[in-house]
Amino acid sequence: MPFYPIDPFFPIIAIFTPMLSVYSLRVNSLDGPPADNAQLGDRVFHVWECATQNYAVKVYECFVHDGANRRYMLIDENGCSKDRAIMPELIYDPNLNFIYAPSPVFKFSDSNKMFFNCLLYMCPKTDPKCRKAVPPSCGIRSKRFSSLRNGIHQFIRNSSFQDLSRDQIVLRDDPMDPEALLHPIEPPVQPVIHYKPSEPKTCPDDGYSQTSFLILIFCNLITLIIATISLWTLYHRRFSAKLSISNRN
Repeated sequence: MPFYPIDPFFPIIAIFTPMLSVYSLRVNSLDGPPADNAQLGDRVFHVWECATQNYAVKVYECFVHDGANRRYMLIDENGCSKDRAIMPELIYDPNLNFIYAPSPVFKFSDSNKMFFNCLLYMCPKTDPKCRKAVPPSCGIRSKRFSSLRNGIHQFIRNSSFQDLSRDQIVLRDDPMDPEALLHPIEPPVQPVIHYKPSEPKTCPDDGYSQTSFLILIFCNLITLIIATISLWTLYHRRFSAKLSISNRN
């Protein structure tokens, strides 16, 4: 078999077919209808599916935002949930190309639109480092953060927020910004939602409370005066007593 010399500067063109990855939001089950419209408290499934058998896929850095300036991270840079009560840990199938997570419908306090952005990490399954990174090892550690709880409202149907559960929430998939792969979105510095501080609870005005307080002060003052006079009288009698001496023959 003849061998031919190869120019080291000869360009080599590699053809790579991009893999199709789809994110969808389903109601009640993995095979449920798309959640184009949902109500607070509904159970939805976040589903990521990639058409590949040779690559493992990891979902990470997921943000929820209202389409404007407010956004917050739900899945961190390691692919772990920031708050499992709002977004549970993601579930990976054995092929590592299908990921999902059930969660209740939630919303920002003054917006009825929700958008989701996530980044996908892909690596060849034959790489030992890949199998260590996918799926992520989130363990059983607590991922609850008060900042997240303060930023997002979660309502369960038949709770004390029944009047809000009738509002329909528009849930849409926001196409990923191609530049996000190079410039991941950073979590906001300020809280996602600014709450109006509630008025502190105070005791009702009592017309007698002030009068009783004044009477108590007056009685204490009288007692102090009487005690002072008594001490002064006792001192005067003890040290100022008249001494009489009589001379008897």
